[in-house]
Amino acid sequence: MSPFESLDTLNKLLYSPHVDISQRIMMLDVMTDAALELADTKIMKPKHQPRNLISTISETQPWFMPSSIGPPGAGPWKEISGTEAPWNWSYSYEREVPPRPGQIKRGKTRRWSFQSANIQGHQMEWSQNKFPQYAAAFMLPAIQGFDKKRHGIDLLGRDFIVLGKLIYMLGVCMKCTAMHPEASAIAPALIDMSSSREICHHAEAYVRRSVLFAASCILVALHPSYVASSLIEGSPEISKGLEWVRTWALCVAESDTDRECYTLAVTCLQLHAEMALQASRAIESVESTSKAKSIDMPSNLLKGIIKIPHSNVEY
Repeated sequence: MSPFESLDTLNKLLYSPHVDISQRIMMLDVMTDAALELADTKIMKPKHQPRNLISTISETQPWFMPSSIGPPGAGPWKEISGTEAPWNWSYSYEREVPPRPGQIKRGKTRRWSFQSANIQGHQMEWSQNKFPQYAAAFMLPAIQGFDKKRHGIDLLGRDFIVLGKLIYMLGVCMKCTAMHPEASAIAPALIDMSSSREICHHAEAYVRRSVLFAASCILVALHPSYVASSLIEGSPEISKGLEWVRTWALCVAESDTDRECYTLAVTCLQLHAEMALQASRAIESVESTSKAKSIDMPSNLLKGIIKIPHSNVEY
């Protein structure tokens, strides 16, 4: 209900020397679940149901008469003679209703109308991703200071389980921003963290698996049009980051002894190949549009390189 206030407290406690490993893991699990919940927010919207302006109860009964449907033994409807002015066009009716079996006191008064009383039946549920606006607050404070050794905190050493959980949480957050502009702003920071030698070549397979998972989430989250625009505009940051992901995943697939790391690395290469294909199509679309408009593009426009694995083709 209050993401920014909650995250401020959690980020301060995450690297606090006054909490232990289990508490840090619990905080990261809470942040992961919160990101998933914000990304899958359910919103109730009323369905549009067209109705007749005047409801017809039966063919033989006027529209202004109340329905004769009621409990067994109910008397007929009778018009009430009112004291209003003779030009009052409203009608009032009443009828006698038999008491229910075992009824001792008068029950609650209920209001009935032609609209259905089942509100849920007239509403539809749809999802809205509310996470991207909180993505920076989730990820950036958690990334800062992960490699600093403090009193009671050694993520690169004995507390590698917390490090793996942290990277997994960042990957989930990246996945929750998929195809959103916020993903392109945060992806370089996560790639920079993952590419540090202490992380990507960590001795524990658990950490390497988390890094491969986070890299796959980056490839899923980035929109191909953003990758294409980065290459066309000559921004080398994203192209170098994606090239590092490809090279490192290929190295893991060829030399890592952990079976799960191998599987994740192959999946990462497949996602990279799909990303390269979609980005190349976007670039070709831009080039064809530019030629149609007779716009001369500089020769050094494409400075970035995206390689497709097991192929000699480069984009």
